Amino acid sequence: MSTIGGTGDFLCRAARPARAVCWAAGVACALGLAVAGRAQDQRPTFRGTSDLISVPVWVEDGNVPVTDLEASDFEIVDNGAPQDVAFLADGSVPVDLTVTIDLAGWGFLPVERVEADLEALGSLLEPGDRVRVLTSSQPFLREVVPWTEAGQEPEAVQLLTGGGIGARLNDVIVAALVAPRISDRRHVVAALLAGPENRASVDSSRVRDLGGHAQVVLYTYLVDMTRPREPLSGARGFIRQQGIATASGRPIRLMPVYAGWPPWSFERIDAIEEAARRTGGQPRDFKASVLDSLRDLLEEFRRSYVLYFQPAGVAESGEHELSVRVRGRPDLTVRNRAGYSSGERTTAAAPAPAPTGSASHGRARAKAPVADWCASPAGAPLAAADFPALLDRYADGDHTAVVSRLRDAADLSATVRLYRNAASDWIDADDDAARRRIAAAALALELASPGSPQPCSTAVHWDQWLEHRRPLLYWAAGVIGRTLRVQPGEREWYLAAIAMLQAMIEFRGDRNAYWPDAERLLLTAMARVPDEPRYQLARAIGLEQRYEYGTRRMQRSEVLGAFEKALTLGDNDVAAEVQLRFIEQYLDANEETSEATGPITDPDRRAAAAEMLARARAAERAATDDFVVYMSRFFRARIHDRLDQRAAAEAGYRAAREVYPTAQSASLALATLLYMRGEKAEAQRLVDAVLASPGAEDPWRVYHLQDYRRLPLYIDQMRAALTTSR
Repeated sequence: MSTIGGTGDFLCRAARPARAVCWAAGVACALGLAVAGRAQDQRPTFRGTSDLISVPVWVEDGNVPVTDLEASDFEIVDNGAPQDVAFLADGSVPVDLTVTIDLAGWGFLPVERVEADLEALGSLLEPGDRVRVLTSSQPFLREVVPWTEAGQEPEAVQLLTGGGIGARLNDVIVAALVAPRISDRRHVVAALLAGPENRASVDSSRVRDLGGHAQVVLYTYLVDMTRPREPLSGARGFIRQQGIATASGRPIRLMPVYAGWPPWSFERIDAIEEAARRTGGQPRDFKASVLDSLRDLLEEFRRSYVLYFQPAGVAESGEHELSVRVRGRPDLTVRNRAGYSSGERTTAAAPAPAPTGSASHGRARAKAPVADWCASPAGAPLAAADFPALLDRYADGDHTAVVSRLRDAADLSATVRLYRNAASDWIDADDDAARRRIAAAALALELASPGSPQPCSTAVHWDQWLEHRRPLLYWAAGVIGRTLRVQPGEREWYLAAIAMLQAMIEFRGDRNAYWPDAERLLLTAMARVPDEPRYQLARAIGLEQRYEYGTRRMQRSEVLGAFEKALTLGDNDVAAEVQLRFIEQYLDANEETSEATGPITDPDRRAAAAEMLARARAAERAATDDFVVYMSRFFRARIHDRLDQRAAAEAGYRAAREVYPTAQSASLALATLLYMRGEKAEAQRLVDAVLASPGAEDPWRVYHLQDYRRLPLYIDQMRAALTTSR
């Protein structure tokens, strides 16, 4: 079965029935590695990497799959040069199946059904096969099902859905394509796409390019889980709307459920589907369920071969066209990977720092996110008579214990209702009503806080916040507004309240419904504390979002004027964040023409890119906050990436990782570039580290939540101000 002489060839002649043994021995010989365990009933194991190219091949005689071919039966040609097949993996070789799924922002999916299907994936496996599930459900990439073998007890699956911080399906696909090594297994990836990409670390065009370098086979499913009984075609089968064209000149394709997607959404889906084709896979039709779709996929994949060869007589880098045929059998139909991409090896930059912590560089660093308060309360319910004592304790500085007791109460709705009534009476019962008002409002804010954006950002959680906690926040705002003079802690109270509303609006996505109330609160804060730069920044961002989403009629000049005013208020970090907003606007404006379709080539856009690079450098120089420094470096690297200046982009991603070494965004973007230029081992180490630390701090993951990352800091500052004023 192997065309390679030596031990591998001997094993294949001596143990012809054990095709998996021959495959592993062939791999070991091709890589120059030792084989462990040569008995027919013991599958060899080994470790190593190589520059071997994998070519998935399907052979049919009419409509009947041909599954009994050997390596010597195939002829393979790379850019016109005949190649020697090093070895072949057929249906007897175990399969590693990676399922990727992104549910961020699509709370209408029947999550329980998807979870049940994922838990049952083990039923699709044959002896020796493995399966795992990766998800980029907000706000981070994680492994929800670790490698599970046939017959192994499956783990319970919990998918986090809902909210609007954006889909990151590119990231999870990158992790699935980069992580596998050449081994005694065949690798296949099934990507379930629930919506368009819009918040990933890696651009869609880079995912497309990565497909040409990958050593796995990728299949994509565009899933409409709202119509489970009807087989749905992929993105290529959508209705074509005549007369409306994307930047590439192709007509927009409208999906009945998602007709509101903008044109660039389909460009991004096209890029991912093209990545699948470049690996030798393809877009597939989604069946009645996840389980049914993957069952069909595995049945077809097991009837295929994977040929491996070491390129010879061809250029080391560039695009390669492949052709495969079966010797002496022109009557057979052969479908194979059409080509691959080879990256030219260059002098590698310094290895990526080990993800062991984060460097502060002497700059201010926000605390870790606030505690996870999404767990169901377990404490006894509170009575009306309990609240005066709790308010006294909070006003006297016993903040943490009081907040914990309120949050632990079993009935949130009753707690909120009783608190409002009791707090009003408590305020009126003392001559120092102003001090009591700020204390009562501060405790109400802490009770209203929705908690950390990770890992409990579910639609149910935010619906609960809207029903019970948001009204409490607005009640507290009314309490504060009745004091004549600004009280100690009031500035911080408004900062914290605005941060909560920014996160809520981003998660829920309906700016038209929620921004008017938030804007009124913000204008009140600006009137009472007019010299706070972060109020002005929040105001500018709010105007920008309402302008972009068409929820308020205004001129672009009004938005720019708000940002320019924020620049004049003397806060270096605010000035730096304004620069970041301009850079993000530039990146968003280039989505359709560069993010999905390729590098920026238009001279005017390239000139604008140079201006944005200068803004990024200015933001980094001004910033005292590591979060802003990271985002400055990350944005600068993304601009270089879109200009196809890969060396500069790689250096930029490395620089960002110096600030947050475990950040997923820069790590995945860097891994993509490394893999494409042949530094596969370092790329795989980066992806392994990402999967090993799913909750690691990452500024890009929470950037669109705006000041929500600073909520713990604001609450601490508010408490300190209350304590000092006693």
